Amino acid sequence: AVIPDQIERNVYVEQVAAKFKIREDSIYQKISQIRSNRNSLEQSRARIEEASFEMVSTNEESKPIIDAFLEVNEKEIIYYLLKFGEHPLYREENLRYKAEKPKQTVAEYIKQSLDEDELEFVNPVNRTIFNEYFSLPREEGLECEASQGKVIRYFSIHPDPNVSKQMMDVICDEYPLTIKVYLDSLTPEELLLGKNVPKVVIAYRIKVIDRLCIATQKEIDAAIKNGDKELLKEKMRLLSCLNTVKNTLTKELNRL
Repeated sequence: AVIPDQIERNVYVEQVAAKFKIREDSIYQKISQIRSNRNSLEQSRARIEEASFEMVSTNEESKPIIDAFLEVNEKEIIYYLLKFGEHPLYREENLRYKAEKPKQTVAEYIKQSLDEDELEFVNPVNRTIFNEYFSLPREEGLECEASQGKVIRYFSIHPDPNVSKQMMDVICDEYPLTIKVYLDSLTPEELLLGKNVPKVVIAYRIKVIDRLCIATQKEIDAAIKNGDKELLKEKMRLLSCLNTVKNTLTKELNRL
């Protein structure tokens, strides 16, 4: 969909069709669908940005300080909250024949996982979205798609323009059409939640530990410089524990 030249696109489609034994008309249909979705998302983004602009005073507002180290991981979690938070989290055992339906939603899994480690988002806008998501009233018996739609509408007209803009940035990220993106798009994203959601949560936990390791290493260097042997031993033990936890999480991530 992002290949501008028609001839190049035709060649590309032929190659994809031949390699993966997919009908060319199916690929063209998917490309058309992706382009249509992007156009709709761009129009929605423009409408929301225009509405947000009207709500902002003429005085330039200061943007929240962004912690770039954790921003990508926080946005990944926010993506699954905003787009699939109300959906049931189908794990591998739930996809088997006659298996029980999942008892936990995507949002419940994310909150439980972060609460267990007492983790809180560092970036103010992401933290606002996360906290307000779980404070929203729920209508009992409402289908997950309808409930998710209410969540999106709430954040799309949020009084803080930074929040509404972040919401659009998160759910409307554009990626070039590649073979992997095309093949992944053939599988409904809802069926991959049981694998992808734990992945992004574990990746976030690893990133938090990385940050703690960096801070601890600086304290170790300072202890060595100051000749503080007791502090050095304490921080070395802490660093060892952090690395042990990180290795465990990394193995768990690799198994998913």
